[in-house]
Amino acid sequence: MKVSTWADGFGNWHALVTEQGIGDAQKAERRARYAIITELSMREGPKFDPERMTVRQVSRTSRDGELMTEFVEQWPED
Repeated sequence: MKVSTWADGFGNWHALVTEQGIGDAQKAERRARYAIITELSMREGPKFDPERMTVRQVSRTSRDGELMTEFVEQWPED
């Protein structure tokens, strides 16, 4: 399983999880959340509180035996 993260032009963080075969949706979601939290923690430092952050799946693509699932960070409305 491979995970890459990036921010779009609106400041939203994304994670792309690449797996072999049919994949594991729950594991991919956990990996995506962890990767985004790690990225934001490094950037924001101790003031970052990941407790309320979740991720939302935005796409799922299969190609050449690999399953690629994209997630985006999601925060509850206050």
